[in-house]
Formats: sequence, C-alpha cells, structure tokens
Amino acid sequence: MNNSNFLVFACYLPPINSSRGRDAPRFFALLLAQIYLNDECDAIMLTGYFNSRIGSLPDTLNDIDCVPMRNTIDKSINQHGHEFIDFLSASKYCVLSGRFQGCDNLTSISTRGKSVVDYICDPHDVFDKCKKRTVAVEIETISSKNPTDFWKKVRKLGPRSYKCIPQEVVDDNGNITRSEQEVLERWSCDFENLYNGMSSDEFDSEHYIQAKVHKTILEENMEDPLYVYMMTESRNKRKKGNSSGRESNCYENKQYKVDQSELKDKDYEQSGSI
Repeated sequence: MNNSNFLVFACYLPPINSSRGRDAPRFFALLLAQIYLNDECDAIMLTGYFNSRIGSLPDTLNDIDCVPMRNTIDKSINQHGHEFIDFLSASKYCVLSGRFQGCDNLTSISTRGKSVVDYICDPHDVFDKCKKRTVAVEIETISSKNPTDFWKKVRKLGPRSYKCIPQEVVDDNGNITRSEQEVLERWSCDFENLYNGMSSDEFDSEHYIQAKVHKTILEENMEDPLYVYMMTESRNKRKKGNSSGRESNCYENKQYKVDQSELKDKDYEQSGSI
C-alpha cells in the first residue's frame, strides 16, 4: 500500500460479566460510527481485545465476498461473539484469524482454558494487501524462571519508544545534518542565545510589560483579607477522614459552632478579619 494512508484502531471490549461489558451493541455502534467518520482514509484496521468468541460463525458471505474461508481453532461462541459478527457484517470487515495457513494460534491461555479473543480486522477490499498474520509466542519460550527476565521480555514486545535524543540539526540551508561537530556547535550556539538574543531588537517589551502586570495582580490577590466566615466555611467543607492540620481542625469540630470567645484580639473584633 504505497502512497496510502490508513488508520489503526486499538479496541478493548470488557468481558460480558463485567459492569462495563454489558453494552456490546453500543460499543460496536460507536466503532462503526468512527469508521464512517474516517472514510477518507484508504484503509482502517481494527485490532484489540474484543472478548468475543465467534467459533465457526461466518463473518463473510462466501458466495459474494472475495475472502478466503476461515479455519477455526476455537469452537466456542459467546454473546459478544454474536454482536461482533453483526458488526463485521454491517461494516464489511473480516477477521484475519484463521485465514493464513500456519499462522494461527490461540491468543488467550489461562487456567480457565484456551481461546481466541484477540483479533485483527480488515475491510474486504484490502484483504489482498495483507500478507501475513502471526501471534507473538516468544513469551512462551522463556526458559528462565526469573521474574526479572520475564518482564524484560515483556517490555520488548510491541512498539517501543526510544528515549535517546536524535543527534541531528537543521542547518541554515534547511538540510538535516548529523555531523557530530556541526550538531554540537549548533546546540551550543542555540543554548547561549536562548535567553540572550543576538540583538536588542529581539527583546519583546510588550511581553515584559504583560508579565509585570500579571505579577502585580498576583501579589495584590495574595494580600486580600481572610475573614472568620471564610474559615468557618472551609472547616465545614472538610471531609471525614482527613488528617488534622496545624491547628487540629478535625472533621468532628465542624459539628460545633466557632467559639467567638476565642477571638479576643481587638483587631479581630474591630475588623472581623485575620
């Protein structure tokens, strides 16, 4: 698919026995809407954990759709599987599982059994562009029982993000250069001029004035008086279980009114502020 643009949707449908997995029709309706909204793309691929077991249910029309027959290794069917098949029929998609000889494998293996619940789905009209589909089973071949080695292997699966800084810069001609000397010189020059411009014309006086005004407003707001009723409201809003502060204002104190006799300071009596 040279010179083509495509999207990959990563999907997750919770199990049917969970509180968030009981509305599979709505899940697939939203997914179908996203496909329609992005119809300008050449292809949209679906992948993820659908928790759907479709068994031998047909996901294509054998006499009409030009898609190979699917070989089934998981014969079980659940309710999510029926909803999944309805979605595939409405969207003209098909699953890749079971359609590539020698590339099929179970995607979920646990103490409860083995199943195929992870799928990659493609539109019928781009199926011929798919050359291969495999299940990553490298994790099953780990001979070491060391958990550290296990998690190192897991981190290597799937896409990885590289945290190293690319040693390249764009020169004055707009070309990308990877020469170590040129890169270091450019970095050094840019860092020196980060806060010190090349000329006085680069100084933004308007931004400086705005920053000073903003600083003044913040300082004025910090000097606003704090009244007794503000303290009372703050105390009443405290949630049970919060730890007490410096003055031991626990939650239980809010059931009592503030004892005004404690405010004996003349300044408090005159202004009512702290």
